[in-house]
Amino acid sequence: MEIDTRTATPADVGDIEPLLPRLAAFDPLPPGRSRDDLWRPDLEGLRAWASGDRPDTSVRVATHSGAIVGAGIVTYGPDPFTGERNAHLLAIVVDPSADGNGVGQRLMAELDVEARASGATTMSLNVFTANERARALYARLGFHEELIRAVRPLA
Repeated sequence: MEIDTRTATPADVGDIEPLLPRLAAFDPLPPGRSRDDLWRPDLEGLRAWASGDRPDTSVRVATHSGAIVGAGIVTYGPDPFTGERNAHLLAIVVDPSADGNGVGQRLMAELDVEARASGATTMSLNVFTANERARALYARLGFHEELIRAVRPLA
């Protein structure tokens, strides 16, 4: 499969949006969460970027025969521990039709280059513990798990 990549434009949002539910394509879901809960914040961030409200965000897409088959979304800000510039991966998602073709790895490599060029010294991300596919990809890419976020429903 021949894959091309490029910087996304706001016109790409409509083609990226249908990919985002794949971010919640794992089981079991965290207690008290719906699948929509897991990807809607990324959709909101993507739409805010497209409208110009998130200038600290960068989006890259992967295409096959002109169709978007993957996307990566990164925001920039201070690292919570050092204050140095950090690239935070909001989402990386690949259409099932492109699975196994290195799309996620390629997007990550390009996002790394972009982050370094922007002056970021670290890249962070959040991943659900049950999302084994994503955790395996991140481990292969050199991420180490640093924090555990614990949640307890109050209602």
